[in-house]
Amino acid sequence: MSSLYNISNDILRIFNEVEQAEGEITDEQYNELCIKQEELKEKLDSYVKAIKVWQVDEQALKDEKKQFNDRQNVYKNRIERLKKAMLEAVINFGETGKNNKFIELPNVRIFTKNTQSVEINEPRINILIYKFRDLVQELVQQGILYTGEDVDLVGILDSINAQCIAEFGEDFFPFNISDLKHIKINISYTDTIEELLKNNPDILQHLGKEVFRTEVINATSKDEMKRVINICQTLEQDQPTVGIIVNNQSIQFK
Repeated sequence: MSSLYNISNDILRIFNEVEQAEGEITDEQYNELCIKQEELKEKLDSYVKAIKVWQVDEQALKDEKKQFNDRQNVYKNRIERLKKAMLEAVINFGETGKNNKFIELPNVRIFTKNTQSVEINEPRINILIYKFRDLVQELVQQGILYTGEDVDLVGILDSINAQCIAEFGEDFFPFNISDLKHIKINISYTDTIEELLKNNPDILQHLGKEVFRTEVINATSKDEMKRVINICQTLEQDQPTVGIIVNNQSIQFK
């Protein structure tokens, strides 16, 4: 414990007991910490001293933690550099196995491992969401928002793409039907319980009329995106344009 200030034994005793109880503080201990008028100045002075001491100790631990993290990152970067060099060597000079490449050493086998990861293009998804939101707002205001089984998805898609091309130029890669069918969005509407009960709002109607009180966000996980892309590949359908599956190679040894 730092000794810049003298901390009363009562305060130290209480907090030592709390620490031993894994942070649980009893009503009796809390009452001991509470300040009564007759001991106001004395306890306030003690508490200020205690806070200053523990602030010093907290900062010291924070600095020490940063040093450990920085040191950890040094070793992590060294490991990644060596693994990258090993991967290139095995790819270039290793023997070809059934699903990978490998090199046999006297005491260890070094081999490549193929994995897949999903990259979701969040900016592109946000464009799709915002343009869908703008379109719904316009259709609601004109009183021509039609929903149901016979909804014109192609017409909606064409309108969204037209808005995007007008804003971003002819080089904009258009969305496709798969984006509309598979990208999940979450629409949340903020209001009081009374207003929600009285109005029983249709969320899409409020998306158009109460645009500033409605939040629309992406709700498609990477696992869901991967599943959709794989299904589209299997069925030879257009894949969503807002995510891709990336094939990765890493180095393993055992």
